[in-house]
Amino acid sequence: MAKNNNIPTLGLFNKIILDGLGLWDSSEIEFEVPATEKERQAALKKAFDENLLENGCYGPRESVTKSIEEYAPKSQVLPRKSRTVQSFVTHFSKSDFYNHHELDELDPYINVLIEERFNDDEISQYVVQTRKLLIEHYKEFLREASICENSGNEAFGYFLSHIAVDSIMKSSFSFFKESISSDDFNYFVSSFSGSGGNVNDWPLKACLTELLKEADVSAYKLDQFHNSRINSPNKSDMEVWASLSSKVDVSKKSKQIVERFNKNNKMKWHKVLNQFSPLTAILSASNNPSTVKMKCITAFFIHNVARECEKISPDKGITSELMGKIYSRITIQKLSFLNEGRSIKRETLSYQLEKLYILTNAGDERFDQGAIEDYLLSVEIEYKKYLSEIKSQNFYLDLPLPIVFSEFWFINKDGSQYAEIRNTILSNVASDFQDVAWVKSWCLARKMLLSGDRESALQYFKSALVEAKYVSGPYFLLLYVDICAFCKMQYRSFSEKNEVAIFDRFYEELGNSAAKYCTLIGYSPTSKRNPETLMPSSENGAKNLGIVKYIDITSKYMSEISPENICID
Repeated sequence: MAKNNNIPTLGLFNKIILDGLGLWDSSEIEFEVPATEKERQAALKKAFDENLLENGCYGPRESVTKSIEEYAPKSQVLPRKSRTVQSFVTHFSKSDFYNHHELDELDPYINVLIEERFNDDEISQYVVQTRKLLIEHYKEFLREASICENSGNEAFGYFLSHIAVDSIMKSSFSFFKESISSDDFNYFVSSFSGSGGNVNDWPLKACLTELLKEADVSAYKLDQFHNSRINSPNKSDMEVWASLSSKVDVSKKSKQIVERFNKNNKMKWHKVLNQFSPLTAILSASNNPSTVKMKCITAFFIHNVARECEKISPDKGITSELMGKIYSRITIQKLSFLNEGRSIKRETLSYQLEKLYILTNAGDERFDQGAIEDYLLSVEIEYKKYLSEIKSQNFYLDLPLPIVFSEFWFINKDGSQYAEIRNTILSNVASDFQDVAWVKSWCLARKMLLSGDRESALQYFKSALVEAKYVSGPYFLLLYVDICAFCKMQYRSFSEKNEVAIFDRFYEELGNSAAKYCTLIGYSPTSKRNPETLMPSSENGAKNLGIVKYIDITSKYMSEISPENICID
């Protein structure tokens, strides 16, 4: 859990998803994994060191390039036990990911395990996609939701019921849309609205109840089918169904078949599929095998993830009652844009915004700029609704700071509003929020800085960083700029006195930690290293430059201020 709050860290949320999928056993699997960031950095250093001349310069570019090509690490095939990968996941659930490279480097292992466990190309690809989507939606939520003290449980419950479930449903449609029509998917959505059973049903029971109703058979008949299948292994499903007696009865066992899907138990995918798939033979044409698989995997995914959430913290209240509320709110109206002919975008809204801002500012004649701007406007409207819903919740901490959402730093790259932000931070409005740990530490850091006590400012900035993680929402960027500006100012000061070693020992880790968390959660763009040239490149250079500009402005301001400028009591 995040320090001073009880919302899951990204490392813990990743474990919740993977434990819910039931990936772990004692088997040994071969993984083909790319080189790690650490290995690539080491290879790059070795290549440059090899070409370092006595005068301190480097040799010809061709020579450096040749050395890089020689030392660039290749992908490896590594034998690992499933339990070994599980231990990595458990470690990150406790310590969290230090940077985005650790999360990225774990993915190849997880993807191979998913392929092994589900043993179905279509389902495996869906699960890989949906896990990635859930993580991206969680990061977006963390960037936009500033959370009151001790309200992490409530915030995470909101994310699960209002965002995670929607993202799984959208992932289902976007992945299986080639196999089913919009009308079929509308019917699928409605089956999770409580119409298939009791409003408090868990998803797997709701799904099974709806399929039984559509097939016009009872749970007793389904139990009969499975018993007959054991004795008739060579018959087709349709032949087995036809051989069953027409007797209508109910047994204790048949009731148990349905009710076991309505309990807070982890379900195994192969057992769910084995139980549900025989219905495909007698369902209507709209419920083709892909549709049934989609229904099953969607219900399975949400059922087990919710179960893991309840296990890690029972007081979250993630119970069958909450599950009922989750499914009762997923209606055809919720996804009404299907009927309007719009496609479902599985990407996060902030991701869509960022890409559209890039296209708008690029002015590329290959694209219809008018159409891009129209689409940008529609996404902005949708995003504002998303933000309004979050801000209306009891867990939301609304600070009087002029920043609307995390993408502000990109769209306001000219810095026109930065003076307003800086002046507001320096005013005493934050004194009303002294009971918020990270705000208090941040204010004290500024007070110490402005009074000339930079050593104390360092300690308070360190505290503010730890306390602000996972709870400060879009306001984290303001703190991040302050921390980076402070570190830059100190580096310049120690460099002038030839005491860089002091900076390296006491200050460098603060800036590194802040920057790594910033890219991990997605406030600032990540960088990818070319596997051949080993050169890094930012995924959004313009956004990165905008943040750097604010850091430079603030660092210069910090160097010029004097103690009498302070306004915070």
